[in-house]
Amino acid sequence: MSQLFTLYLILLIIVLLTFEEDFISKQDNYSYKPLLIAHRGGAGHHIENTFSAIDHSILHQSDMIELDIQITKDNQAAIYHNFSLEKFGKPISALSKKQLQQLTLSSKSKVEKIPFLEDVFTKYKNKTPFLLDHKDHGKEEVVAAVIKKYYSPAEMKNKLIIQSFYLKSLQIYQELLPSLPLCYLTLEALTNDQLKKVAKICNYINPYFRILSPEYLERIHACDCKAFTWTINSQSDFKKIMQMNVDGIVTDFPHLKLLPNITENQNFFTEISHHLDSFQSFLKAVSFEISTFNN
Repeated sequence: MSQLFTLYLILLIIVLLTFEEDFISKQDNYSYKPLLIAHRGGAGHHIENTFSAIDHSILHQSDMIELDIQITKDNQAAIYHNFSLEKFGKPISALSKKQLQQLTLSSKSKVEKIPFLEDVFTKYKNKTPFLLDHKDHGKEEVVAAVIKKYYSPAEMKNKLIIQSFYLKSLQIYQELLPSLPLCYLTLEALTNDQLKKVAKICNYINPYFRILSPEYLERIHACDCKAFTWTINSQSDFKKIMQMNVDGIVTDFPHLKLLPNITENQNFFTEISHHLDSFQSFLKAVSFEISTFNN
């Protein structure tokens, strides 16, 4: 019985490896290669927004690392996605750096600390470019001060992008750091007039992949903006997106060989759970942005 099980296991591994290699070879035949951007540092195999995730993504040659920024009560830029922490029952904005430093993030055998933007720049500035997601509006000057401390204007152009759901926040970054590339994050397709307004501020537009179409992508490029899309976490979605001329793919699995092979429905419900806070961020931003586009 044990011998049959061993034989079955060996055959299964061979089949899986063959499938993975076939998937990789097919994507190598695409006529272009978009940037591969590690979402939340590369959250598919490590605790999101941590050094372990970043290290794994760099090891597997991600083109860029996406990280989330929340501002603490004492004006420190924390690398964390959600607005609040269950342990304290308070939003990050009501907590101090010292309180966050007391926490540990654990998953299986890994224990991590919440990093801060200065920690990230100190360790990784010369190792990878970053796409930084300012999760809320306000306190842009806090993030800008850290960026100016570590990057010259010339370095900003090649090594950093700031993105946000809030166009007014990006306008402030444009004033504070004119050399810094900016990216508008969105869950809805913009009209041509809205795209023109965004293009005056931003170099990139990052729509949720389910609203992306060849026609919408063409309109983005017509405004002289590049297009990223988020978050591609299955082989089927990757193949669909690769039929378009998108400039960057945001994924939890920057090591593409490990992209899950899951059904459309499985992926949809995983997305709802994984991106719930992002959907809340977008809904929060919608009313705020109406005045921005109407002015």
